Amino acid sequence: MIFRCLLLSATLATATAAEDLVIADFDGADYGAWTASGTAFGSGPAHGALDGQQALHGVDGAGLVDSYHGRDAATGTLTSPAFTIARSHLAMLVGGGADAQRLTVGLLVDGVVVRSATGSSSRADDHEVLDWVSWDVVAWQGRQATIVITDTATGGWGHILVDHIVQSDHEHAPAAPAQRAFHLDRPWLAIPVLPGAPKRTMSLLIGGVLQKEFVVELAPGAPAFWTGCDLTPYQGQDAELRIDRVETDSAGWRTLALADAIPGTADIYHEALRPQFHFTSRRGWLNDPNGLVFLDGEYHLYYQHNPFGTAWENMHWGHAVSPDLVHWRELPPTLWRRHAFSGSAAVDAHNSGGFPGGDGPALVAAWTSTDRGECIAYSRDRGRTFTEIPENPVIRHQGRDPRIFWHAPSERWVMAVYDESDGKRWIAIYTSTDLRQWTAQSRIEGFYECPDLFELPVADQPGASRWVLTAANGHYLLGRFDGRTFTPDQPAQIAFPAAGNLYAAQTWNDAPDGRRLRIGWFQTELAGMPFNQSMSFPVELTLRATPAGLRVCANPARELAGLKEHVQRIIIPGALPPGLDALAGASGELLDLQGTFIVPAQGRLELTLRGVPLTYDAVHQQLACAGATVPLALVDGRLTLRVLVDRASIEVFADGGLVYMPMAVAIAPAERSLHLTATGGVEIADLTVTTLRSAWPAQP
Repeated sequence: MIFRCLLLSATLATATAAEDLVIADFDGADYGAWTASGTAFGSGPAHGALDGQQALHGVDGAGLVDSYHGRDAATGTLTSPAFTIARSHLAMLVGGGADAQRLTVGLLVDGVVVRSATGSSSRADDHEVLDWVSWDVVAWQGRQATIVITDTATGGWGHILVDHIVQSDHEHAPAAPAQRAFHLDRPWLAIPVLPGAPKRTMSLLIGGVLQKEFVVELAPGAPAFWTGCDLTPYQGQDAELRIDRVETDSAGWRTLALADAIPGTADIYHEALRPQFHFTSRRGWLNDPNGLVFLDGEYHLYYQHNPFGTAWENMHWGHAVSPDLVHWRELPPTLWRRHAFSGSAAVDAHNSGGFPGGDGPALVAAWTSTDRGECIAYSRDRGRTFTEIPENPVIRHQGRDPRIFWHAPSERWVMAVYDESDGKRWIAIYTSTDLRQWTAQSRIEGFYECPDLFELPVADQPGASRWVLTAANGHYLLGRFDGRTFTPDQPAQIAFPAAGNLYAAQTWNDAPDGRRLRIGWFQTELAGMPFNQSMSFPVELTLRATPAGLRVCANPARELAGLKEHVQRIIIPGALPPGLDALAGASGELLDLQGTFIVPAQGRLELTLRGVPLTYDAVHQQLACAGATVPLALVDGRLTLRVLVDRASIEVFADGGLVYMPMAVAIAPAERSLHLTATGGVEIADLTVTTLRSAWPAQP
């Protein structure tokens, strides 16, 4: 048989008393001498989660028994060959649904079930977690037995997981609650993390009062990386750290320690897949940008953040600041209590909120507290910490993601917030004079999550402007806004970006030069790194007239020029001969390519940048990048392109930013080559390739 199925034989006679005797580890391709009936157990062990199944936690080795073959509706049994009970205990890892009648692993002696166990999951938000089950079998030592795993359940959580069945001289204790005491004399609690390990909930208490609660995939042994819990606000105090469940032999729980710095961060910002001019968090997951505001020389970037792992969980407001939108310095998270979902921030220049303390204006944050509603807090230390107002929540409804700004003509605060009511999706508009009492004014249907509402001047039309209403997918409407009601110019939303991997983009409040600057969650999957996801490079939004009407355009913020390293201009007179590589010999890792091309009606342009194809086909009037295509008509027979290349992304800007394609791509670190070929008489009017420096510091 392929997986180990150790029955009582000569092997047992040579085993030491302390060694567990493995009955089955289910790491092979089939079940060996075990017998399956029905369809639930498939033809052999599962090697990872099955189709449609959550990630598995607590698996020992490469495989396990999983009755999710055919999903929850499938049924069946899996029966072991007979073996002799030779030790005082029989132990195994068990997970899946909690149903002691229909989802069981049973020990049979003389055909009678003498011990039985089931899984632990029954709720929709439970996880696929295996944990130890241990049976005292002294009464049957020396007797023949079999193990039968049964699945006759067909509803939700209608499957069972079993792994690593052993005979032992001792009990294998399941995970249990535990606690440790600390005197907080260092700024960090260093936490070892192993993605895929069972999720554990930790609670930090000061004087018996809960301060922080978070979920972490605590490494049972060697960690994949270390992360940390910021203890700066609690220095000098005594604390208790509790964990909901932990194994008695957990190395991760034992090695949790106070530290001056998070271990393993010596090479931070220089990891193989770390984007070099797109913001990423030092550790953990990020998604939606929040609280974009400029104050006292700093652009603030708050963001949805899990400091304790590389998947979505534990929503904090991460925080970073920059003087120039390029060089970011990460600060400790700010909002975290009771899961701080997305929101916004603005400067209360008129002190309309009457917030105490400080000489200058307060920084005000609005966010969704998931179990309360829309909340307001203020900061008197330049956004480093926030104090909630006693009126929270200021709005209760089925919705999230409040976007606040000061509307000068009406001298009121405006909140645009996603709302679900009457079975529909809306952006609701509220107003306030003091940031504490809010009045519903209007709503508009058809948008989902993370709204933004702002005014843009029309290029080359002095005095003309339009308001832009947009949401998480970037689609927008243009119209008029009087401080209470948005009135669209047209019924149909306009898609923007035209294609790509951007979500929940927001714009900065109070930018110092009047520009409308925007950044979004760039859905770049960074496998194997101690961080995950990134932000797009900030863009400047403008509004210009086109044959189709007014349209929003995006172009990279001008501050990118500060990263210029080497500029190469490509000059090739006349039409490019077929087969000629105009970029032959050119290479680079971090790139800013800018070009204007004369493209005849039959022309075709093909760029390959670090292995990623970017093409323009004049016959079909189509621009394509990394498998995505968008329509693009030439203007006076010319194609303008700007392309930013980082370690995990390509951002394409065409026709002066009318087309914007932020693409998350997998780029081989060693692939640095650049190529450009064309057919149909394409000419290079202007082309430069600029290599860029990293925006990160040489030392963390």
